[in-house]
Amino acid sequence: MMVMKMNTANNRRRQETINKIESVFSGLLRDRELHQITVSEICEKAGINRSSFYLYYMDIYDLADKLAEKIERAVTELLSSKWNGSPDSDYYTEFFRFVSENRQVFSAYYRLGLHDKFIYKAAAASFSSGTVDYSAVFYSGGHNHVTQRWLENGCKESPEEMARIMNSKYIRCSEFWSEKHSEDFKGRIKSIL
Repeated sequence: MMVMKMNTANNRRRQETINKIESVFSGLLRDRELHQITVSEICEKAGINRSSFYLYYMDIYDLADKLAEKIERAVTELLSSKWNGSPDSDYYTEFFRFVSENRQVFSAYYRLGLHDKFIYKAAAASFSSGTVDYSAVFYSGGHNHVTQRWLENGCKESPEEMARIMNSKYIRCSEFWSEKHSEDFKGRIKSIL
C-alpha cells in the first residue's frame, strides 16, 4: 500500500516538473528563437536544477520535439473522438477550445514551425490519391494559418465563433470531404503517428 502512495506522489511531482519546464519553455519562445534558449535559463525560471531537466530531456531540441509530440497526440485524440466524417462544428469548437486552454503551448508549437507536417499528414489521410498533395496543402495551410492568426490575435473570438468561421470556409469544399474518403479517415489519422 505504501508503494502505491509513493508512486502516486512521485508521478505527481514528475508531472509538475514537466509542466513547469514546458510552461517556462513556451513562455521563452514568445520572444526568442529556439537556439537562443538555454537549459540553465529554463531551470532557473522553473525553480529546478539541471539534473531534473536532464531526467526528462536530452536538450532543448528534445524538449521541443516532445512538446510537439504531446500536442499532436492530444489533437489526434480530439480528432478521433469528435470526427464524424467531416470537420464539423463540434470538432472545430472542441479544437479551438483546446487551443485556447493551452494557448501558450500552442503558440510555442506554431512559433517553432512544427505544425505544418502534422496537419498536412492528417489532411492527406482524407483525400483521394489523385488530389492528395494539393488538397492536403490547401486544407492544412488554411487550418494552420487560421489557428495561428487566432492565437496571435489573443483568441478574441470564442471557440464557437471560430467553428462557424471554419465551417463557412471549409465545409463548402465538399468535394474534399466526400463520403468515400471520410469513412477511412478516422483510421488513417491514427496511423500517422
